[in-house]
Amino acid sequence: MTNSLELVLRLSGGAVRVPLKRVAAILGIEPHTIRNRRALGTFPIASLPEANGGRVYFDVREIAAYLDKQATAPVRRGTSSLAEREAAGRLGMTVQQMRTQAAGAAQNG
Repeated sequence: MTNSLELVLRLSGGAVRVPLKRVAAILGIEPHTIRNRRALGTFPIASLPEANGGRVYFDVREIAAYLDKQATAPVRRGTSSLAEREAAGRLGMTVQQMRTQAAGAAQNG
């Protein structure tokens, strides 16, 4: 079974510094949601110091740690987001398979 760090690395294309839009796709949320929650101080993943014209990046280990914390939550059900469908498509699997794999990886640490 793949652990969450390996899964996030695969979803990020092997990047250690992951741009905000890619993080949104990995988490299955919209980029503006991350921007809004960062502005409010409620986004649970710390970003790296801003550089390159203010672009926001996140450390792949922080993303994996966040997913590990979410392992205790039940597997999300319901309609998938476009970002989730695109991420699953890049991995060559269904959204349900991706959700199950992410949940299993987070539980197995």
